Amino acid sequence: MYAISTKQAPQPKGAYSQGSSAGRLICVSAQEPLDPISGELIKGSVALKTLRCLRNVDAVLEAAGLGLHDISKMTVYLTNINDLSQVDAVIAEKIQRPYPACTSVEVRALPKGGTIAIEALAIK
Repeated sequence: MYAISTKQAPQPKGAYSQGSSAGRLICVSAQEPLDPISGELIKGSVALKTLRCLRNVDAVLEAAGLGLHDISKMTVYLTNINDLSQVDAVIAEKIQRPYPACTSVEVRALPKGGTIAIEALAIK
């Protein structure tokens, strides 16, 4: 296993990597809508925050030589499950069919007071 790292996505603030590779499996840690430069949560709509999460996921995947189209499984963490339709609309715009398997989970809280985070598994 080796760590995947890029300056194009927010830097980890704990004991984890932005991503890791184990053979052909690429694991991307949950990405929040953080600006990669400032490390701060972006402001705006659920759609805008979802787009930022996907850009961060994509940056980690690109560091491994992959892209959003290589995702086989995603998990979306939301503090308000009622936002799911807006999240799905953005995902449908940014990821081509066939869509990856996806689990959406409502959580009580996310770091820094965020409202969404997306993690992904991809295959080389």
